[in-house]
Amino acid sequence: MKRTVSGLSDLGCKKAKPGDKAKKLSDGKGLYLLITPSSGRYWRFDYTFDAKRKTLALGTYPEISLQVARGRHAAARSLVANGTDPSTAKKLLAEQERIEAERFREITLQWYDLKKVNWSEAHATRQLKRLEQYIFPAVGTRQIATITTPQWLALLQAVSESSLEVAHKLKYSIDMIYRHAIVTGRTENNPAASLKGILPPVRNDHFPAPITAKDAAPLLRAIDAYGGSFIVKTALRLAPLLFVRPGNLQQMEW
Repeated sequence: MKRTVSGLSDLGCKKAKPGDKAKKLSDGKGLYLLITPSSGRYWRFDYTFDAKRKTLALGTYPEISLQVARGRHAAARSLVANGTDPSTAKKLLAEQERIEAERFREITLQWYDLKKVNWSEAHATRQLKRLEQYIFPAVGTRQIATITTPQWLALLQAVSESSLEVAHKLKYSIDMIYRHAIVTGRTENNPAASLKGILPPVRNDHFPAPITAKDAAPLLRAIDAYGGSFIVKTALRLAPLLFVRPGNLQQMEW
């Protein structure tokens, strides 16, 4: 004869004493309260899925009451009946909740850490400084999916008032961050994609330069009259002879 399980009561869960070994107090249909020798009390649901025996954790007692545990148990049994593994569903839900809890700053720093290995140290430093100065104070604590295109536009327009070039660089970074967020499942949309062409182009004006011997003479005389360090004076005297960038000149060996 099949044994009938009468089910648990809240009083019975409270009064149950731990033993030398872990023991199970069954509530029926795979739901039970697991009591460990150290007095831990855990709700568990044993079930079979794809011909495999599995166990689903439903919480701890008394934080999760008998009534709540039964509700979770019923929901899990419904998933099994409809061909879904509740353990897999639980992991997917936990991952979704983790993603939703992430803020724009966290996602951006993950993107930054991936990219900086291919950047020079100077470029990585400038990139992070721009993010910390302009982006993080404005939207760093926001969920990435809640930031709209008009909000990004307002931020970039504000930055462009002081530096149009920086605004363009930020727009490019924002677009790259959203692409990273999409492929890693953080969001489905890229509001930065609609910002293409929204900022006026940066005009790179040529710096005035002496192009005749007469124009160059005062500069050369000023270099010869320079009274600073020998290294700096040597660099200044080499510059008009070699026509290299200051950074390249600085790194030259004797």
